[in-house]
Amino acid sequence: MYIFRADGNKDIGAGHVMRCLTVADELRKLGTDPVFVCADTEPEKMITDRGYEVICLNSDYRQMEGEVPSLAKVLKTRTGDHTDITLVIDSYFITDGYLNAIRHMGIRTVVIDDLCEKRIPADVVINYNAYADAGRYRELYSGAVRCDADAGKSAYNTDGHIAEKVSGSESADKIKTALYVGSRFIPVREMFLNRGYKVRKKVENVLITTGGSDISGIGCRILESLIGDTGVTFYVIAGRFNPYIDRLKELAADKDNVIVYDHVDDMAGLFLKCDIAITAGGSTTYELCAIGLPFICFSYADNQEQVVEYMDDHGIASDAGAYHRAGDLVIHNIRNIYDRYREYYDIRKSHSDMGLRLVDGKGAGRMARIIYER
Repeated sequence: MYIFRADGNKDIGAGHVMRCLTVADELRKLGTDPVFVCADTEPEKMITDRGYEVICLNSDYRQMEGEVPSLAKVLKTRTGDHTDITLVIDSYFITDGYLNAIRHMGIRTVVIDDLCEKRIPADVVINYNAYADAGRYRELYSGAVRCDADAGKSAYNTDGHIAEKVSGSESADKIKTALYVGSRFIPVREMFLNRGYKVRKKVENVLITTGGSDISGIGCRILESLIGDTGVTFYVIAGRFNPYIDRLKELAADKDNVIVYDHVDDMAGLFLKCDIAITAGGSTTYELCAIGLPFICFSYADNQEQVVEYMDDHGIASDAGAYHRAGDLVIHNIRNIYDRYREYYDIRKSHSDMGLRLVDGKGAGRMARIIYER
């Protein structure tokens, strides 16, 4: 049995759930029927809309150790015992205590990690981010864990960092950890693959998206700064948890060149229509790369800074800055970069080409096989 443990709401957005759904789709192709477990009902509809069952624990997503008894009861009801269960966890709130409690039930644990801050006591750890440093993971796992590429699976991501299976033991739990690191594992939905996007000379359609949530109203400020450009149609995506959807619709009410969506089924189709995207530094950046749509990006939380900086440093996109540190400057930068993108086709074409090189579209399948193969 394969279970995804992820949450989504206005505070943490939808990214954790969305990438788990992408991997779940690939697991389903392998003949499995994954189930999602969430702390509350906030992300329920976005999961059930994709055809997956959701179990709600009625817990606090920020206090994961407190949910262990409820989770254990759910699993026992489903399986009778805890054998042959793989729990895929995607949360910034996991603790060693939580993972050890799960593992003591005999459950195989897979953690999707973005932070690379500490050694994680799990059976499998995956960090698919382009900025992830395999050398840093080796350092974190040194001593308690020894590298043993011959005993495991080895692969190279597009940056040349080795993604290894490392094995070893901790004094208490004798944990053997398989570690997979790098952009080779970036999960993007199938709809974004091999779409044949062409960068056009003239900019006529611009996408604005701030992710699953936008508690600071950044999308409104971006739209306000650009809306006077009447030669362009702006497509604004307000995420499922965006509290400013009404304000965005007010801004668009008397404008012929602004269309606001509160939900988009065919996101890839919308990408293909556009010439520039302006986006927060979440998982959408990788989907834009997969399509080849040139984009301007910014961060609005600490955990987005690295991906935004990486995109800029590697000529994939332009970094407008960190909104949570200097909001006014970011809006100013977006306007300036936007004007440059509109004028210079060569910049957009170069960024499009580099994005396509980063994401090969097979990462979700690779992650699914790692999770599937015991």
